[in-house]
Amino acid sequence: MTISNSPRALSFATLALLFVFSACEPAADISSPQKYAKDGLSFTYPGNWNITEDSVEDEVRTLFVETPGDAIFIVQVFAATDAVDTETLARTYSDEITAALPIGKASPGVFKPLQHKYKDGRVLDGVQENQMMEFLGEKVPHTRAYFQVTSQTRSAMLLCQVATEDLAKARPGCDQIIESFKLD
Repeated sequence: MTISNSPRALSFATLALLFVFSACEPAADISSPQKYAKDGLSFTYPGNWNITEDSVEDEVRTLFVETPGDAIFIVQVFAATDAVDTETLARTYSDEITAALPIGKASPGVFKPLQHKYKDGRVLDGVQENQMMEFLGEKVPHTRAYFQVTSQTRSAMLLCQVATEDLAKARPGCDQIIESFKLD
């Protein structure tokens, strides 16, 4: 199963390379959230983050939520019939991104189980990937958190990527999106 199309993987790979250059991540402003609601998808996100793309290609909807630093939150929505378990989804996406890097290189990802614990006590199982990205001799460890939310007809991959050293600044914003995410 292809999770993303090559233009999407390439644009994400290009964004991933930007992470290598700097680790200046401002804290997510979760105290003044913005609301997003369109075509059966809704969530809140930090006041200092921006939605930079919301597009559909080959029946896969891709939405980018970018921080003022270098972290990124990606939502990909596809048919529920195309859904696979979250670990397979994470490994497939990681392989596609790594293969699409136009320059630089990335080590193989190291995967482990991850959980998002909702405020109401529910738990969403996910997968965390740790990966070293390198460009011009500069190595920067990165963390990706993958989750999947499925409705009767659609499934959404929720992906938060950040330089590992900035995880504490970006995680509250990623959690805000996951906590409020609705797929109708």
